[in-house]
Amino acid sequence: MSKFFVITTILIMLKILQASENTTQLPMQGKLIGIQKAPYVAAIYELEFYKCTGSYISNLWVLTSGYCIVGKLVRDLTVVMGTNEVNRIGDKKDVVMLVLHPNYTAVPLQNDVGLIGVASPFSTGSAIRPITISDKTVSITEFCSLIGWGSAINFTHQLFGNESILLRQVRMKPIKQETCRGMLPNVTARYGKEFISDSVICARGEDGDACLGDVGAPLVCDQVQVGITSMVFEECGKRKPSVYTDVAKYRQWISGKTMPIMISPKLGSYSLHSSSWFVIFRMCVLVILSVML
Repeated sequence: MSKFFVITTILIMLKILQASENTTQLPMQGKLIGIQKAPYVAAIYELEFYKCTGSYISNLWVLTSGYCIVGKLVRDLTVVMGTNEVNRIGDKKDVVMLVLHPNYTAVPLQNDVGLIGVASPFSTGSAIRPITISDKTVSITEFCSLIGWGSAINFTHQLFGNESILLRQVRMKPIKQETCRGMLPNVTARYGKEFISDSVICARGEDGDACLGDVGAPLVCDQVQVGITSMVFEECGKRKPSVYTDVAKYRQWISGKTMPIMISPKLGSYSLHSSSWFVIFRMCVLVILSVML
């Protein structure tokens, strides 16, 4: 038996043990949930690998974290809906547009919101349906749910175990900003108190935590989306609060970017909104392709 073979075998065994250790560090979070209970949840893939979670909010648009799309190429991304498994293909759409908030910053993470435009509408039904975004900030007296595939990946982006790749729901309790800062002293010391700003929601898990794979996932209260998973500071199970973009603070921006072309019945003309250029662009591409073919 060659030394090379022995060394290779040892390295493989060490890798397996390391993966096993990583798995035990990430306990199952919350409870399993069928896609019919959360038909608005979307899985975002980059080069066929699961990247982030998003939420289907209108005809051609998926809402997610700005982190999930910054620096990405549309040709590398796809969105899948209608399934509660990361590795199972549902209704898959190509991405044709990415819209990052103009004031997004990575360090510190601010204005963490982005939009993904897909090539054609999803086939709506019991497993695919858009969600309404809130027009007011959630109260700390409410209980909410975080829904995503957070326990599906560890901090090296490796999938493991059939059970862990299923969609899960975690019960979350919004907390005061000051309480959140106090529970995240290292973060506050590094970035300042303004890091936990009025444009975000802090929430702590009741039966689990937000995990790395939950980035972009919707925070939902009474079937209305109130937040986008933005910042996850600890591995699952540490019961530390996580931070969510407050969608109510960005509702006007989101609506302006996703509003379709409106036709005036009096003038019989198109009223163009900033995001309507996306629709026009798609129409032009289809016309050009039809002429070429």
